[in-house]
Order: sequence, then structure tokens, then C-alpha cells
Amino acid sequence: MRYLRAQRVEEKRIRARLTIHQQDNERRCKNFWKSVTSLNDSNFLPIQVRKASLAEKPLPYGTIAIRYNSVQLLRQMENDILGLTERL
Repeated sequence: MRYLRAQRVEEKRIRARLTIHQQDNERRCKNFWKSVTSLNDSNFLPIQVRKASLAEKPLPYGTIAIRYNSVQLLRQMENDILGLTERL
């Protein structure tokens, strides 16, 4: 999110997809990710709900995938990553 905002993208074009398990509370998980990302309800796609987790310590708020469709931004990200790897 910091990278996207540093690139001054249009916030309304950002999409967030939550993936949670059946035992998770959808509202609680969405509210958590809203506070972390500072996104609005309109940025969120429908939540994907998976079968109950068998893990001993499943992730308490599920996972989030952030999407922003822009070929120009993709090229900028690739250049930024290449610049980072060249410094190593």
C-alpha cells in the first residue's frame, strides 16, 4: 500500500481480496484489513471463504491480496525491483 500510494495511484482503482476460513468472522477480518490498508468498503471484492483450517495456529485475519491494473505501474515496479537487485 505504501508503494502504491507513493506512486500516487487512483485509490478508487485499488482492489482488495480477502481470503478467510469458515471459522473466521468476516466482519472482524474485513475491519482489521480496512484499518491496516486505510481502504474503504468500495475497494474490497467479495470475500473468499475456504474450508475450515486444520492448522494449529491459523492466521487470525486471513490473507489479503491487493490489485491495481496498470501496465505503466507494472513497468515502473519492474524497474524499481531491478534497481534494488543491482545494488546487491
